[in-house]
Amino acid sequence: MGKPEITRKNIILASIKLAKENGPSNVTVREICEEAGISKNTFYLYFHNRDEVFGETYFTDDDEKQRRFPEIMLEYDSPLEQFWELLKIDIERHISFGPKLLATISMQNVQQINFFSDDPSEQPETVKVFTSLVGKMQRMGEIKNMAEPFNIVKAVYNSAIGVDIRWTQLDGGFDFKKESFDLLCTILQPTRPIENY
Repeated sequence: MGKPEITRKNIILASIKLAKENGPSNVTVREICEEAGISKNTFYLYFHNRDEVFGETYFTDDDEKQRRFPEIMLEYDSPLEQFWELLKIDIERHISFGPKLLATISMQNVQQINFFSDDPSEQPETVKVFTSLVGKMQRMGEIKNMAEPFNIVKAVYNSAIGVDIRWTQLDGGFDFKKESFDLLCTILQPTRPIENY
């Protein structure tokens, strides 16, 4: 990871830390800069405003997924269970944000990020991994849904955003993980139980 990518990530992580402590609406660009150890000019090289930073937090757990992917591949033989284990990283992270910060993140994400460019070179690495795992599930007969793997991944991501928004509107008033799991099962239509719930 080069210096620009590290600086961008540090800005995002500083924003998340401050938003968890003080609430997203109480965080200023000045505070983000102080926490990240950068100038305002540097901040504005990467982001137009504070809210834009929150829209990019969906990608900050990709590093965690890439770090854990070899371990997950070794621990689980099933692509279905590998998929769920990777998805749990997102779920746990979103829960850790809390409803107020996740609401800000979700709204910014819906407004500014396109996960699903038709050009694979423009897709986040995680989307490519999930698409590959869906294809493996189909070939191994682990799921009934035989739609195009990329379209299944789009459906999973879109339903996840729906869970995010609903959870924030109900102020965390339901089991986020169970709701996500149930929707995943509805979309994939597994032919056997997912053991690593």
